[in-house]
This record gives sequence, C-alpha cells and structure tokens, in this order.
Amino acid sequence: MLAVYSLTIFAGAFLLFLVQPLAARMVLPSLGGSPAVWNTCMVFFQGLLLAGYAYAHWSTTRNVRRQTALHLAVLLLPLAALPIALRTGPPAPGGSPIPWLLTALALSVGLPFLVVSSTAPLLQRWLTATGHQAGRDPYFLYAASNAGSLIALIVYPLVLEPTLTLQQQRYAWSVGYVVLAALTAWSAIITLRQPVAAPAGARRTRPALVREAVPLRRRLFWVTAAAVPSSYMLAVTQYLSTDIAAVPLLWVVPLALYLVTFIIAFASRSTSADFLSRILPLLTIGLAVALAMSAKRPVWLVIVLHLLTFFVAALLCHRRLAASRPGPARLTEFYLFIALGGVFGGMFNALLAPLIFRTIVEYPLVIVAACLFRVRAGPSRDEGRAPVNVILDIAIGGAMVLTVLLLLQALVGWAAPRLSSADGDILGLSERQFGLLLVVGVPSVIVYVLSRWPLRFAMGMAVLLWLARPTPEGRILHVERTFFGVYHVTDKATFRPVGVTTPHGPVAFLVPGPRLHLLVHGTTEHGAQFMDPRERAIPLTYYHPDGPIGQTFAVLGDRIADRAAFVGMGTGALAAYGTAGRHFTFYEIDPAIVRIAENPDWFTYLSDARRRGLRCDVVLGDGRLSLQRAPDGEFGLIVLDAFSSDAIPVHLLTLEATRIYLGKLRPGGVIAFHVSNVYLDLAPVVGRIAADLNLSALDMEDSDVTEAQEQLGRSRSHWIMLARDPRDFGALVGDRRWRPLRIPEDAPAWTDDYTSIVGIFRWK
Repeated sequence: MLAVYSLTIFAGAFLLFLVQPLAARMVLPSLGGSPAVWNTCMVFFQGLLLAGYAYAHWSTTRNVRRQTALHLAVLLLPLAALPIALRTGPPAPGGSPIPWLLTALALSVGLPFLVVSSTAPLLQRWLTATGHQAGRDPYFLYAASNAGSLIALIVYPLVLEPTLTLQQQRYAWSVGYVVLAALTAWSAIITLRQPVAAPAGARRTRPALVREAVPLRRRLFWVTAAAVPSSYMLAVTQYLSTDIAAVPLLWVVPLALYLVTFIIAFASRSTSADFLSRILPLLTIGLAVALAMSAKRPVWLVIVLHLLTFFVAALLCHRRLAASRPGPARLTEFYLFIALGGVFGGMFNALLAPLIFRTIVEYPLVIVAACLFRVRAGPSRDEGRAPVNVILDIAIGGAMVLTVLLLLQALVGWAAPRLSSADGDILGLSERQFGLLLVVGVPSVIVYVLSRWPLRFAMGMAVLLWLARPTPEGRILHVERTFFGVYHVTDKATFRPVGVTTPHGPVAFLVPGPRLHLLVHGTTEHGAQFMDPRERAIPLTYYHPDGPIGQTFAVLGDRIADRAAFVGMGTGALAAYGTAGRHFTFYEIDPAIVRIAENPDWFTYLSDARRRGLRCDVVLGDGRLSLQRAPDGEFGLIVLDAFSSDAIPVHLLTLEATRIYLGKLRPGGVIAFHVSNVYLDLAPVVGRIAADLNLSALDMEDSDVTEAQEQLGRSRSHWIMLARDPRDFGALVGDRRWRPLRIPEDAPAWTDDYTSIVGIFRWK
C-alpha cells in the first residue's frame, strides 16, 4: 500500500510541475517573451493548487468510500480537455495582458491541473483513514510529492525541452495523466479493501485522527510562513530573468530550490532554525552590498549569491512552518493554509506590486520579511514579547542605521574635495566607489551587530537595502511600471573633453555639454537624446552614426531603407535616419514605450522625423506576430531590437521567426540583429540560423569606443547583418570593421521548440 501511494503521489507531483513550464512556454511568444509571464503563470497555478487542496479538504470530510468513488469520477473529467493546447487567439494589443493570460491558462490546462493538484493531500488523508501504522504521521509522503516535483523541474529544461517538440510534450503529458488516473484508481481500490472504522467513532478513539485545537494565530503563522518564500521565489526569478532571458531554465532553478527547502524542512532530521538564523544575516548583507555596487561580474558568483540567500531564507521559513504542523486529523487543513499562503505571496508579486509600486520594491521587501522569521539568539529568546519591546526594536534598528548614514554622507561630502587626486580618485578609488564604501560598507557592519535581535536586524536591513537600490543617473522625469517592466526617463548633465594648448603643453579638461535624456528599462539604457536643438537629430547609444547600424544606413540606406521595419521602439532613435519619401514601421508590444517615445517633452526623434516628411507608423503588439501580418516582400530592411532590460525575447531569435522575416524581406534586403548582451553570446545562435537557412552573415562588435566618444553619446554595441546574397551587403563587405560571422561547430540551433542558453552563457 505504501509503495502504491508513494508512486501515485510522486507521479501526480511530477505531472503537476511538468505542466507549469510547458504551459508558460506555450503562451510566452504571444506576450513578447516578457519575464512577467512566468510570475503570472505561477499565480494562476498557485490559485489552482489552493482550489485543489480545498476540494481535497472538503471531500475528505465525508465517508472514505463515498469520497474515493467521487474522486474516481472527477478523474475522468479532464480526459475531455486532453491533449492540452492553447485554446485562444492572441491577446488584443494595447490592453493589459493579464486577463488574457489567465483565461488562456484556464482553458488550456485549468481542469487537468486542478484534479492533479488534489492527489497528494487526498492520498495522505486516505492513509490516515486506514489501520496502517504509517497513518499516524503521513507527512513522510510529502517528501515523495516534493521529490516528484523536483525531478520534473530538472527533467523539463534538461531533457524534455531539448529533445521533444512542444506538440510531443503536450501528448506526452496527456499520456502521463492517463497513467496517473490508473495509479489513483489502484490506490482507491487498496484503500477500500482496508478496514475503515466509522467516521465518528474513529475520530473519537483513534489517536491519529484526534482533531487538536488550532488557534487563529497559528493558522495565520502558517499562511505567512508559506507566503514569504513564495513571494521571494517569484522576486528572485524576476530579477534573474529580467536581465538574462525569460526561459524555463531560469524559471525552474528558483522553483526547484523552493521545493528542496520543503523536502529538507519536513524531513525528520532537518537543519535547525537557529543555525539558519545565524547565517542568513551574512548572506543578506552581502547581497545588499552587491546590489549597491551593481555587481554583474563574475556572473556565476552574482547568481549564486542571489539563489543561496533565497534558499537559506526559504528553508528558514519552511523549517518553522514544519515545526508548527498539526496532527494528521488536520492534515488537509494544514495543506490548505500552506496553499493559501502561496497564493497570497504570488498575488502580491504578480498582481498587487505592479499596481502599488512604480519600481521593483517587492524584492527588498520580501528579503526583510524573511529576516523577520529569524529566531532570537541567546537565552533571552521568548515567544511572546511586549508590544513596547517590539516597537523599541523597530525604532532602534532603523534609527541606528539612518544616523550612521547621515553622518557618512556628510563625511563623503567633506572628504571628496580634500582627498581627491588629480585624476579624481580618492585613496585609489573612484569617487563613486569611495562613497559606496562608506555609505553602504560601514552601515553593513552596524546592521550585522544588530543581528542578535531579529526585529532590529530586519529594520536595519530595510535601510541598507534602500541604500542599495539601483537608481538611474540624473534627475528622474518619469517612472512607469507595466507588465513588461519598469521604465525611467531621466535628465542628465553631460561633460565633454576640450583640449587647450598652453606654454606648458596641451591641457585637457571637461566643459558642460548639452542636457541628455535617457530611457532606462530595468537596469539597462535603451536609448538617449541630446536636448540641444542643434544636436537632438543625432541618434545616440547603440544607434550612433559611427556605429554599426549607422554605417548600415550610410552605405545601404538609399537602396534598402525606403521601407523599413523595426521590432522594438525604444526612444525611436532609428527614426532619425528617416527622410522624406521613406516609410518606417515600428512594432512595439508595450503602449507605455510608445507614449514615452512620442512625448516631445522627453524624446523628439519621432516628431522631428515626421516633420521632415518621414511616414512613420506604429503597430502595437508582439513584433513577430504583428510582422507576420505584413505583406510578403514589403521591407528592404528589418531591424530586430526588442530587449526587455538586458533580457532577450527568445522567440524572436528562432529559425521559424527568421523564416517569417525573410518572407517579409524583398529581394536584396537585409535583416539586422542587435545582439549586445552582458550575459549571453548570441552570435552563435544567429550564425547557426544563417547557416541553416543558407544566408550570408556579417558581424561587427563595436567595442573600441573611447571615453570621449561615450561623452558624445556613442555606446558599445554588437550587430549582425543577414542577407540572401553577399552582394546585398554592398560596400560593407570590404569594410574591415565588418567580418564574416564565424559559426562554431557546436553552435545551438534555436527553434520554437528548443532554446537553451547554457552553451552561450558568459560565465565570467
């Protein structure tokens, strides 16, 4: 009986967590590859998990024989919805994607997921109703559930996704559901063959089923202890996928760690909350310092720091949750409250936070919340503390760090002009590094001293994380948060080097330049413009006239740029290359970007180009889906430049997507891929696509940009041009700055059914 129960629970959990990345992959292309897709999917699945646990809790209050018969009938309902598939059209452009996404998931996988989610609590409850000795404490079966979930999360990105197409994955999951239904029926038959006492008498006499009294405070603790790790998991997932890529590998790693913490926490011998409470301060303080320094190198170390801090915090919360679990009679109720907490945590991140916060505040908030679950060190620890002591802890923790902060800011202002060397360094550090060392480094020591008191430490961490928050350069003109990310428009002063010849030789110094407006998406600049009327027509950053795309327009513009398509708008800088008689079409998924780019108070590229006679259209919606509706052979130039922060929408860089672009490209046209990326080397991906489609490819990595050129608005960038024939590149072929794209033998071939970032990750 235990073997069949364990196998059934394992299979149910395996299917439950296999379908989550599968469903997210199905809907991702329709929403521009946004990192927010996964968070919203998680909220949906957590909500259905809660509904499944509620069904299990409600149905097990009835006679076991009737309940098993009911569940066997319920198991048959999802067969009508198999195989799972996306059963709705694309979302309407311009509106909120969340209602469409939730509807699409409900129609596609809602009913099967709901039924499968009830498997674990139901079978554990069936075990308590039998005479088996293991029924006195059936929580050990929770390990089988989490093991199945964990293996599914490992198998999907490493085995299923690389080897099976999406259609094959959908059919394989459907077969798995039939197997689960058979295992559940077998478990039900075994249960019905066991001697089961009458419900009333059994509950009064059998120790395993004695219903202990659970106060409201304890139930609230269950919800909170489940909500904080759930919220933390989504926050760290969003952080990683925003700057790298929205792909299953980066989705499932935090989720897998989350499940591991459940397995460890509910094990009979588990890491103590005291030990976790001692190491969590070291990790959170280190993370705060890394955030303050905007650390991105080495990449592996930054990722490990974020994930390790999350792992320890989640394990601490789950360990305290496991320590407070009730007896078996309230097993389904306990799981119901855990699921309720998971839903609350997910809803806070995916639905509530974007409405109440203009920036990503939920990540530091949930770190502070996790710190509140630390147990108090020393012999003075107790459970009930007077409210006045709680208020005192909060006031002391925040006040100490704030006082030190104000003193240090004054010290930085005093020391900078007195200790600066001729080149602007202070004691061998740049002025920014020196300021961060004092303003973040010293308060970190103070915060660690407070770690003996959980409340004081948490308040100190709140101040420290506030100091560590990323802030764009310059004066903020506009902040906006949408489903697709956080946008800042800032006004920044610029300085330009000027050389003067004196009797003692040449002297270089900086003079004020024109004001500069910047568009920052997440942590990445997505465009800029000088506000001086004499210079605002110059496209800046990655689109500078001296850069790769500027050279492309200079050499090929008269031939190919009369009709051009741009997937991704940014500030609209590419409109600066438009002249009377040309027709440019911008494809942009986020209406907020369109509003920002078309507001002349912030950026004037589009309005200036239209005044010059450029015909400029804007099409709202996912670039790939929208471009697919354009007439074949319409464009001479197609530019792919749709990044989310520094993350790439992978569905725009697949073999099938490039075939669509080729269909819209007229003979002699060129496709330009902007592949600048801190974390991923995308050149092999584009190169493999070019080889598979028998296209010619030119590559230019514009990395030799001097500091003086940066002051003039030019940024380092990496562009790849594809064409059907090398002659379509014109004079670019003879330019030494452009090289034929080298394609490694092991270059990955990205398709709609397979995308893997492992082989192209920049680990250093």
